[in-house]
Amino acid sequence: MPAPAVLSVVAAIDPRVGGDFIVEGTDFPGAALDPVTIRFRASDGIGLAACSDPEVTVLGARASAGAVHGVFPVFEMTRSATAVVSLEFPGAVVATSTAPIASLVGTPIDTNDQNLDGVLDACDSKTYTFEGDPLGARPASTTALDGPGQPSLVVVDRSGDRACAFSGTGTPTASERFDRSGGDFPQQDLTVYADVDPVGSSINLELASEGSLGGYAGACLIFQVQPSNVTAFYERQANQILRGVVGPTLPASGRVRLRLRKGDGLASSLRLDGLVAGAWVNDLFVYDIPDDRPYRGLEFAASNYYGGGRAIRRLTIVREVPAATFTLAKAPERSSDSHVFQRGAGDTASIPLRALYRLPAGGRAEVEVVRSATGETLPGFEFATHSFALSPATAGRADFVLANVPTGGNYDVQVRVRDAGAADAIVGQQALLDVAVGDIYVAAG
Repeated sequence: MPAPAVLSVVAAIDPRVGGDFIVEGTDFPGAALDPVTIRFRASDGIGLAACSDPEVTVLGARASAGAVHGVFPVFEMTRSATAVVSLEFPGAVVATSTAPIASLVGTPIDTNDQNLDGVLDACDSKTYTFEGDPLGARPASTTALDGPGQPSLVVVDRSGDRACAFSGTGTPTASERFDRSGGDFPQQDLTVYADVDPVGSSINLELASEGSLGGYAGACLIFQVQPSNVTAFYERQANQILRGVVGPTLPASGRVRLRLRKGDGLASSLRLDGLVAGAWVNDLFVYDIPDDRPYRGLEFAASNYYGGGRAIRRLTIVREVPAATFTLAKAPERSSDSHVFQRGAGDTASIPLRALYRLPAGGRAEVEVVRSATGETLPGFEFATHSFALSPATAGRADFVLANVPTGGNYDVQVRVRDAGAADAIVGQQALLDVAVGDIYVAAG
């Protein structure tokens, strides 16, 4: 008997409504109504029914030698996708389409995908929904920056919707870091989506943050919603609040978008957008930052100036991937130029690297170490011997570690990227410059 072939799916499938579908093909084995397991696997790997699972399994039935019937489950899907379809017949006979043949219709809707990136809020590491957090507890993946005994963020109820707000009276001043919001490099473009209580006391969002006012440390840019619903913008350096500017009234929706963008030279701007009458309006206010050099922090935080009791209902922090095909993300907390890596017992160190890239077909990063002074390749650290896979992504991040770099230096760590969609061509090359492996000493006095 010829092998079964899977050829098509009749009509597109909308997971919001589910319903009947037919898989067409040839030489399907068995008898009428025999059970058939039908698997849909997203061609670009996006999650379907479950957050990280690109596969949906449906129990169907053989209708004829050329058709299998199934009923698609109902679930939310905010980005359209195509899927490869596999059929598993009794007797362990399996047939799989040679290409994606199922069209799954996604519906962008920002009530469950705040930044409309196609990843449901419940599945998105960039989004805090607070829905899984116990009432009265600190939200998961947040850290108090000012030690025990300070007012802190706690999970609160807002008409059946979980949110977070500062407890206490607002004194002393306290700040809380959102741990999943860390940046890739200083002064990276950043977009923050925040749904806050339309009325309430105050809330303060700190961008490009490091340290806290209470800790007399670091600097940040502050977006504030005051008890009067007026917005304001401030700059903080250590425990000093600088250059406050009053902005517009908070939109009645309580929904805002903050876009921090690096400008020319030393300038940056913080732009406020708002959801007004059901539509996003850009640039309700633009706060210009003439000298952005103090604001190199990689963190995002909330603070309780003026009380902090206005709740954050939902929050998404997006670190924008540069437009270039490949960018080597340099940061003091990870790896940067002129960085000394502490050697271990084997007189070697591991060098962590982060690639930001735009490769829809995926590719790979290759790493080579050369001596900074001469360009001579370090034996055993040639491009050909250190390769790391990059998954398909239109705005991707990949962390990898170059292990066992020997004591010495200075070294240049060269990273180049190949594009699987362009016959493995090299599409970018950058380097960590003048790094070394040795001992790190700290002196104070």
